[in-house]
Amino acid sequence: MINELVKLSNHLDGLGLTKEANFLDTVTERLSLKKSAQDVSLEARVAKLEELLEHRLKMMDRRDSREPLFEERIARIEARLDRRDAASEVRTERRNERRESL
Repeated sequence: MINELVKLSNHLDGLGLTKEANFLDTVTERLSLKKSAQDVSLEARVAKLEELLEHRLKMMDRRDSREPLFEERIARIEARLDRRDAASEVRTERRNERRESL
């Protein structure tokens, strides 16, 4: 669109319609500035999204790398609980045996 306006402006200038050509030049400049500002804004948004995505991927990698440690901790805790349950059962059985022997 901007290219067409530039061509029209040059054509008007060639016909001696400088006032109209200058007006189109002004409009063209404003449009190109607005477009470049939108491009910069879009580029900034894309850069920010890429940064956020990269951060999210790092967090996921960190979580994945900790998952085996987490599973190992759970296994240790479960083993402790099993030992406590077994020890509790043994104590209960001993108490019952003592009571029966009395």
